[in-house]
Amino acid sequence: MKKLLLCLMIVLLLPVAAISETTTPTVFTFRNGVMFGMSQDEVIQCEGDNIYEEYMEADLLYRTQETPEGEADIHYCFEGGEELVAIIVEYTAEYETQDDALAAFQAIDTSLTATYGEPYEREDYTWYNDTSFALDTAWDTELVSIYHSVLGDDSSFDRDKLYIEPPSDY
Repeated sequence: MKKLLLCLMIVLLLPVAAISETTTPTVFTFRNGVMFGMSQDEVIQCEGDNIYEEYMEADLLYRTQETPEGEADIHYCFEGGEELVAIIVEYTAEYETQDDALAAFQAIDTSLTATYGEPYEREDYTWYNDTSFALDTAWDTELVSIYHSVLGDDSSFDRDKLYIEPPSDY
């Protein structure tokens, strides 16, 4: 009876083990299936009907795109116009106060931390001459490197930006 119960447990657990092994990603996939190393044509195909403009001679820019963290401009950077090597996400929200900028930055950081784990670097509120600040956070995983920043001063604030690249050993 014990052998039968043990065999039954093994048979029931094998599919669970197989599922967990196959769901671990082996490459970083951005929205709509975009991956590093793709050509411009492949990125355009992944983005489907989204309107883009050619940008800085060899890059693609998709303006006002919906993302999980809010509306953003997405800039696909190609090496020599041939291979996707980086993605810049620039959120389009405008901030009226430093508190607004900080709250938006922290919300995006929280979302990224939930996905990629604790960052390896975090620089909070660096003041320059008591009028400017910079907030920076960075993650580095086996699949992707992400750098998140926002800059500002007493009267204006740059938009939140994400710089997404392959990990350093790519």
